[in-house]
Amino acid sequence: MRSVQEDIAKRLTSPDVEVRLSALNALAGLPDASVIDPAITALGDSDWRVRKMAAAILLEGVDRNRIVHQLIDRLSGEKNIGMRNAAVEVFIQFGKTSVDPLLFSLRRTDDEVKKLIIDTLGEIKERKAVPPLVALLSDRNENIAASAVEALGKIGDPVSVPPLLEILTRENPLLVFSAVKALEQIGDSRAVEPLIGLLAKNPYRRAGLEALGAMGDMRVLEALTAALQSGSKSIRCSALKAIAALESRQSTTDRAVIHRRVKEVYQDSTCALLDDAVQDADSFLRRAAIRMYGWVAEARSVSILIPLINSECREEALSALVSIGKEHIEPLIAGLSGQDDVVREVMATVFGRIGGRRVVPALLELLQDRSGHVRQSAAAALGEVGDPGTIGALLPVLTDVYPNVQESAVKALLQMKEALPGRHSSIIYATILRRFAATPLFFWDG
Repeated sequence: MRSVQEDIAKRLTSPDVEVRLSALNALAGLPDASVIDPAITALGDSDWRVRKMAAAILLEGVDRNRIVHQLIDRLSGEKNIGMRNAAVEVFIQFGKTSVDPLLFSLRRTDDEVKKLIIDTLGEIKERKAVPPLVALLSDRNENIAASAVEALGKIGDPVSVPPLLEILTRENPLLVFSAVKALEQIGDSRAVEPLIGLLAKNPYRRAGLEALGAMGDMRVLEALTAALQSGSKSIRCSALKAIAALESRQSTTDRAVIHRRVKEVYQDSTCALLDDAVQDADSFLRRAAIRMYGWVAEARSVSILIPLINSECREEALSALVSIGKEHIEPLIAGLSGQDDVVREVMATVFGRIGGRRVVPALLELLQDRSGHVRQSAAAALGEVGDPGTIGALLPVLTDVYPNVQESAVKALLQMKEALPGRHSSIIYATILRRFAATPLFFWDG
């Protein structure tokens, strides 16, 4: 057996990666005692395929406790990043099996390996690790303490909230920033008031704002809207993102409360902030600005929003345009001028969502558009609006050159059936039957 192990060990040092892989294949069927050492050695290989195969061999091992202990011992003083990363992956894949030996080693290893163990415990997310991690919050090495904070945030046990709140009172920026993020991840309501208080300390305002928004507690609304109105541009942008995050976590009723409050504090300087934010590289900030345009029905933003119909922010832009159009339809109608077919088609849908008779003239014009897609969208929108006065304009569309446009007109007419006197209903139904060779596209129980 020894000669086999020696042969495998020698082949694992070969410059030929295929030879090294074949050496690992030769470990198949050998007992754990013969497999663990060479497999751990192979975790430090320069080729990712060898490291991957070595990890797979260890993950199939029966004596996981022994594997974890030997891995930890090997990591002490180990500078090979590939080896360290592969070992962490093995620990994480072992899951709860790794926790006890990792916690045991936490008390008897150097700081470098200790930090690796702490990070791994955070990834495993086992609550058994919380008390030992809390004890490390006062470690003399701030990097160890900060890693413990981050791990507690990932585990998410509410038991860790009080000691994390205590860290907010310290004069150590690394630990305070880490604690803010951890409290955000845990999302416990006990952190709300302390985090609001932290906003008074300028270095932590941005982190505090974003944490408060992510926690979704309506108690933070006043603090967020106050930050939106004053401070540096970066602080106000953080407040904007936080308000958007808060809004996205609320019921329909509380969303309306947020919209009203934002509208109350909205001013020209807020509009200027949104105009800048909508061009920012941060996609979440861009989307937040677009959404806020809609909340406050900012008519001046229409010329900015219409081009965004063809961007990754399409849905946010459409929603904002609908909200704006319900209060200010004229800028949307004026914005149609010079737009391409795609924009005109989408704007017809927007008008349909806005509804009401104010959109009818624009939709009737789009019903005559040169593009079949625009005409189809306009007919569908008129059906959504449901104004019987548009029936006369829809009837000729039943003979449009494109079947999809005809079908859209039929649907629109059917949507208005209930609003019509019976005599008109029968006339229209007869027209549809005649246009489509007595084969109605939809059943109409008239």
